[in-house]
Amino acid sequence: MIRFCAQVNEFEVMEINIQPDHVHLILSCKPSYSPSEVMQLIKGGTSKKLKELYPDSPETIWTNSFWSDGYFVGTVGQRDLNSVINYVRNQ
Repeated sequence: MIRFCAQVNEFEVMEINIQPDHVHLILSCKPSYSPSEVMQLIKGGTSKKLKELYPDSPETIWTNSFWSDGYFVGTVGQRDLNSVINYVRNQ
């Protein structure tokens, strides 16, 4: 779902690693998007779709949101990109 959401919004998923309690994601997107807009599209879009597909899941029944409120966003220069990709890949 994250990859589909990225594709719809013309983001490039460069690396993704999904853990039970968090997600590491390296995206490339147009500079016209702010980090908060990107996260709103990714988290909001996937949450909405999951609630449609699984209306009886505990996250839908007991909480108002699928994702937690927080996130971390950092920028990566081209020189350090491979290091960050390796970090995410090996989590």
